Amino acid sequence: MAATNNYSFKPNCPKCGSGENSVTYSPGPNDGRKYRRRTCKDCGHVFTTRQQLNPLGLEQPIERFRGRRPLDAETVREIRKELAKGKYHQTIADLYETNRTTVTYINSGKSYKHVL
Repeated sequence: MAATNNYSFKPNCPKCGSGENSVTYSPGPNDGRKYRRRTCKDCGHVFTTRQQLNPLGLEQPIERFRGRRPLDAETVREIRKELAKGKYHQTIADLYETNRTTVTYINSGKSYKHVL
């Protein structure tokens, strides 16, 4: 059997550089990518990694925007299209670099009602 990239590869913490971390959230694969929320065992920093599933690749830490910022109308429309496909709110939030609550509010109609 040919050698493949290791799924259990643990990326280093972007804050302290430690390789000791654990997965705290891992939804199913989406659009050929696998996202995982990890917590560093040394400093407690929470970060997200993504892995391309085809072809197999190593997980890489991604930078995320943590906080509320206004979304443009086109992004809100794209988020609604992703919601209609039944994707997880956290996956959509990671994809559009916003927080999960914003995606949930767009889904429920509490935010961005004016965007058609």
